[in-house]
Amino acid sequence: MFTTLIVEDNPLFSAALHAALHSRFPSLTLATAASVKEALAQIDALRPDLIFMDVVLPDGNGLALVERIRADGNRSVVIVLPSHDVPEYRELAFRSGADHFIGKGSIDLGHLFGLVESIATSG
Repeated sequence: MFTTLIVEDNPLFSAALHAALHSRFPSLTLATAASVKEALAQIDALRPDLIFMDVVLPDGNGLALVERIRADGNRSVVIVLPSHDVPEYRELAFRSGADHFIGKGSIDLGHLFGLVESIATSG
């Protein structure tokens, strides 16, 4: 079973991403978290294969969370989804251990679905 975690504090964006993924991949197990604390609990409980990670969270930084889960040995594929696609975020995301970086304003669902399909079939 392929499990995906959406770590996003904007409820509208989280719901839209969840709905899009569920529509395209109905058998995908989807979970959400709106904070670092919730994300850590979900990661521990679910061991997701794929994590969509926001950068700014109410109780911390998503890039620091990526570093933390990598330090714990977690090999989930991480796609960082920042509100602002700036070179500094991109560089920090990859240095933190992210696998992919897609600005929220430039999301192409076809590309995103292809990426998820590729990740799901390679595991």
